[in-house]
Amino acid sequence: MQLDGCNCIKIYGPNLKHFHFDGEFADVCFIDAPHLSYVSITLYGDVGDQHFGQGKVSNLVRVLGCLTALEKLVIGECFMEFLAMGILPKRLLVTYDRLKSISLFINFNDLNQSLAMLFLFQSSPNLQELKMLVSTSDSYILVANQVAATKYVVDFWKALGHLNCSMNHLRMVKIIMWGAKSELELIKFLLANSPVLEILSVNHITSEKVDESRVLKELVRFPRASTKAQIEYKIHQMSSLHKMETPHRRSSDIISNLPDQVIETILAYWPIQDAVQTSLLSNKWRYKWNLIPTLVFHEERTHFPPDTKAFASNKIVNFVDRVLLQHKGSIHKFELSTHSLQDYVIDSWLLFLSKNGVKELVLQFLSRDRYC
Repeated sequence: MQLDGCNCIKIYGPNLKHFHFDGEFADVCFIDAPHLSYVSITLYGDVGDQHFGQGKVSNLVRVLGCLTALEKLVIGECFMEFLAMGILPKRLLVTYDRLKSISLFINFNDLNQSLAMLFLFQSSPNLQELKMLVSTSDSYILVANQVAATKYVVDFWKALGHLNCSMNHLRMVKIIMWGAKSELELIKFLLANSPVLEILSVNHITSEKVDESRVLKELVRFPRASTKAQIEYKIHQMSSLHKMETPHRRSSDIISNLPDQVIETILAYWPIQDAVQTSLLSNKWRYKWNLIPTLVFHEERTHFPPDTKAFASNKIVNFVDRVLLQHKGSIHKFELSTHSLQDYVIDSWLLFLSKNGVKELVLQFLSRDRYC
């Protein structure tokens, strides 16, 4: 669903399982959606114009509180700011037992957004996958002004210290960040409280020449609850021409106005499933994934509903078909890791790739039913 200028959206769907919204609204609520497992909402516009009176319940509770069947949640652009409005409770009363994957766009300069994020983590005991696109108003000023940054971090972690927020099932974290202290402290918390974490992927965006080893050394020094946790770190330096011209732009403008080359480089660093999902978080990123020259599909890292093996195979086939049909650039590398697929499916992909000049092909079958 893509709408602009809506005042209030009310969703009544007793049998609804997937909901995707992209546009503007003043308010949204789910009246009856007990089976809703996938929600993706990207909100544009000035959320700051909406004023909440004293005693107003938090949007996080009011909007998401009834969606107990959630398995995957995508929070794009200004929607986290919207969810953080109102009075946050000491903790959420609902538990999202089925929620396995969260992707969100967040501004760490807004303490309410940080608290809302942490409450969401606290109520998602089985979370396995976390993707974050971090935006901070006046990001460059924040990094330079260590006094103001330190004060903010103290407030941020005061709030965090009161929460019981162990991430006992979290296996993968991918974050696009600016290198601020608050972001590093969050990473430190995730590493210390995720006993089965396997991958921490950090894409560090900077507008200045920085000592890459400084941030990387901090990351490596952080204690890890998981002995298997691996840190993948990559820095992306922006030209001074692409710095923010004014400190008065909205926080979402900072990430949305990154140079195309930086966006494409970041997305190319991830498996295509992650790139497509992350592109939902910001309008300018929306169609950048279809120019990525490296396509990596890992069935194990894709959280399809836990149905039959045949159903999962159909899901991966449909996803790969859709990506290949919508892809517009050159394909230099195609990598697929899956349990088993029909011969004719692989044949059709190989024919398509051969016509598009693929240079490197990697096929990995995770079960005994191999392609031959």
